[in-house]
Amino acid sequence: LNSTSIGMAKAALEALAELDLFGSSGGTRSFVHVMADDPQSCAAVLESMLPRESCSKETDAGLLSVISYPAFAIDNEDVVNSTRDCIVSVLEGRYGCCRFLRDGYRTAVEDPTRLHYEPCELKQFENIECEWPLFFCYLLLDSLFHEDEDRSRRYAALLERLAQPDRHGRPLMPESYAVPADLVAEGAGESRQSGAAPGGSPAAPVVP
Repeated sequence: LNSTSIGMAKAALEALAELDLFGSSGGTRSFVHVMADDPQSCAAVLESMLPRESCSKETDAGLLSVISYPAFAIDNEDVVNSTRDCIVSVLEGRYGCCRFLRDGYRTAVEDPTRLHYEPCELKQFENIECEWPLFFCYLLLDSLFHEDEDRSRRYAALLERLAQPDRHGRPLMPESYAVPADLVAEGAGESRQSGAAPGGSPAAPVVP
């Protein structure tokens, strides 16, 4: 089970409840009926799992889309706050949030031909995980929905700093920031502090 999947399923069930598939042309037989117990079951399982993503994985930045925009799958504000705080404290860096700890995707040492790594192999990705500005967007939206002006200004400023101009001068947001291969070798074993690349050098933007 994955918390993000459960949260999105709950949101989808709530959105589909009593939806008329044919709009004004529909009738009593074109409504989608959702059993009331199903969203509640999802909610109970989800709250029991958060802030973890699954039994095998710790927290995941993707949970931001579950506890806030667009799913809004959690009604308990204490769970929302504790999950957000966990994500920020564990995964937030200078250039965005890591997806999860020891995430090898897009790193300099990733083997793109492999779909799976054994748990003992994940150590090589520790402290060099890519950071994704997208999650700052989620945190900005969350702060706006909660009318938290201080957090809104902070994440808006961070996103403005991370934007890269295109050839016409228009700001574009890199998909991710990665630690360059030479710095991975130099800083092997160093802790990632506030999103800094090993040795304190900046990470490089990755634009798809």
